[in-house]
Amino acid sequence: MTKSICLILCLSLCSLCLSACDETGDTTNSEPVAGEAQAGETQAGEVQAGEVQAGEVQAGEVQAGEVQAGEVQAGLEMITSTYHSISTGRYHSCAIGIEQQVFCWGRNNYSQIDSPEGKYVALSAGEWHNCAITEGGEVQCWGDNEFEQSLPPMLSDLSQVSVGYYHSCTLNQSGELSCWGLDDAGRITPPSGSFSMVSAGWYHSCALDSAGTIACWGMDSEGQSSAPEGSFKSVACGGLFSCALDMNNAIQCWGANNYSQLNPPNGAFSSLVAGADHACAIEIESQEVVCWGRNDRQQLSAPALRFKEIDAGLDHSCGITTENEIACWGQNNYGQSEPTLP
Repeated sequence: MTKSICLILCLSLCSLCLSACDETGDTTNSEPVAGEAQAGETQAGEVQAGEVQAGEVQAGEVQAGEVQAGEVQAGLEMITSTYHSISTGRYHSCAIGIEQQVFCWGRNNYSQIDSPEGKYVALSAGEWHNCAITEGGEVQCWGDNEFEQSLPPMLSDLSQVSVGYYHSCTLNQSGELSCWGLDDAGRITPPSGSFSMVSAGWYHSCALDSAGTIACWGMDSEGQSSAPEGSFKSVACGGLFSCALDMNNAIQCWGANNYSQLNPPNGAFSSLVAGADHACAIEIESQEVVCWGRNDRQQLSAPALRFKEIDAGLDHSCGITTENEIACWGQNNYGQSEPTLP
């Protein structure tokens, strides 16, 4: 009798143990969550060994071959959604979604990816700060504000915004320019007149007037503000160089040429953008992106996709394809080339 009871007790205990093992030892594979890093990937905002920290690199000090130990290079990162505007900064990127909300990803040392709520119609990402135009025509900025570059004056009826290195510029519906932020070399003193577009670079900016003539202001140490004569369709300011699209859809560049950024490809292009030491443009016929200039971090490795919009940052670029996919390439040490869904 006693032996039977003991046997029953033993069997019950074994059953309980097996049940517990089944519950805790479940090894069923789960699907990855959107934006979750897989084995070998780097999470956005993760500091890699040997990386440059905030404030350690001054504008113009980036040298050739500065890939740091442990730094992750991005080949191609894509995400499918519906976006209608994209912009790239130093180590971060931002986009406007279908509902006109702003989403940002990448480094967040100055809260530059903490996007404000609201609806926006235009967006520009800069060194450590961003600005966007609300659907009411006002500008809102966030991120670093050391030189009041994120503290715009009272402006209204705005149509465009462009953010550079510690300064910001806007264009209103009447074609008037306004700039604010670090006041050196005349970078926040734009010319008067009526303009159709504006582009802010590192220490300089350029604008296109109603006749297609380019006017530039700010630092001109490398000739980056000495625009060529003629009529142009668009202009893009980079680090210490600038490029423009002429009336024949060909590209002309001027300024620093230490990475062959003044040697654009031949052909017909619909739009172009300029980063720190590289530039990219969309071909009219193929709608593919062609890049030139510095390439030590795969800045020129644009994917063979059809694009409708692109932008270039410090050492990375992003674009929106004709299939409404966001594709990024280039440096990815802070996840700036790894777009994430909201």
